[in-house]
Amino acid sequence: KQMMELLFDEIRKATQGERIQQCILLGDIFEFSFAPYGLAMKNGRWFFGQLVESGLFEEYVYIPGNHDHHLWQQICEDHYVAEELDNPPVDYPRALPLGKTISPTFLNKLLPDGEVLHVTYPNYHAQIGGKDFYFHHGHFLQRLYIAASNLLKDTIRTDDINDLEMLNAPFLEFGWYNLGQAYNVGNQKILDRFYFLLKNNKTQEIDNILNMLLKKFDKWASRNKAPRWNPIGMVTDTIIRWAGPYFMKRILYKHTQGLAKHQHASSARHKRLTGSMREAVVEYINKYLLPPGTECHDCHFVFGHTHEPENDMIHDPERNLRFHLYNTGGWIVDQVDDANNFVLPQMAPIIIHPDGTVKAIAFTEQHQAFLRHQLETDPNFIRIKQQQVRNPA
Repeated sequence: KQMMELLFDEIRKATQGERIQQCILLGDIFEFSFAPYGLAMKNGRWFFGQLVESGLFEEYVYIPGNHDHHLWQQICEDHYVAEELDNPPVDYPRALPLGKTISPTFLNKLLPDGEVLHVTYPNYHAQIGGKDFYFHHGHFLQRLYIAASNLLKDTIRTDDINDLEMLNAPFLEFGWYNLGQAYNVGNQKILDRFYFLLKNNKTQEIDNILNMLLKKFDKWASRNKAPRWNPIGMVTDTIIRWAGPYFMKRILYKHTQGLAKHQHASSARHKRLTGSMREAVVEYINKYLLPPGTECHDCHFVFGHTHEPENDMIHDPERNLRFHLYNTGGWIVDQVDDANNFVLPQMAPIIIHPDGTVKAIAFTEQHQAFLRHQLETDPNFIRIKQQQVRNPA
């Protein structure tokens, strides 16, 4: 709450107290990967309550990301199917055209009466001061989140954003909703624990988990080994049962160490706009955002998924596209440094003025001092640090 109040104060300074027409939320507002559905919704209600209480915004536009993608699935099924049960549609759009939103939805219950919440996915377009602004959470800019379409690209072609969403939605649902809800069971919370081990360099415990899994695989292999009278089968089976687990462990362990070296669960979490990332942005804009033949000389593309604030330019001479790129960063405290201290997150939400000029709200010294104090004194963070001491790498 104090962190958000500091942020609201910065917004009031930037707007000189004037209300903002739209608050555009770039997704991952609800955390379904590491929290039960009910708790995530409870926290979401609190978050929206803070936004409304600030009195800063006239209405809200919400674009789900990968961690809260499940809400978009619910909204689609409710809006297109449940409301038409007498004659439900056989097919319906899984992604909305630019500029189109769905309102009201069941998420309106999170806001007081009279407040407006528009939901769209995966892109939103607004023309401000004669300039085109495109908003997207950012997950479709990384190969991990379009793994299904990449895997099947020689068989199935994704012609538009609706195709891209339909093919990859089951993967998003499994990895960022179903798996999280299934394994947050009892006191162990396996997925949460594994995430903690990865991001905090607990390679010995990960090694133990892999050994446990490999023993199970070995038991399975023993039950299905070749008959004794087949000498070739016996040799092959022996090599696989002895050498297979060893190489499997080495490969997995190598990747685990690579993740741990970055001090967070995924190097994709803190990826800069360079190399393949820039190429992915150009490809996404060309193939899924702007129709063929569209020219855009002063366009703006805003996302936040990779947690690293950016303000950059991108130019595609083939289609004469010139884009300003903005990454608004992330709020999540999920990194530790070599001294086992939490690394402060970087965030840079932006304000777009009526004339189309963009101002980033810097992560100030005041914000940093407050967060640093919280990380050192908050009981939850102290408990996590104590866990790390009890479980040395």
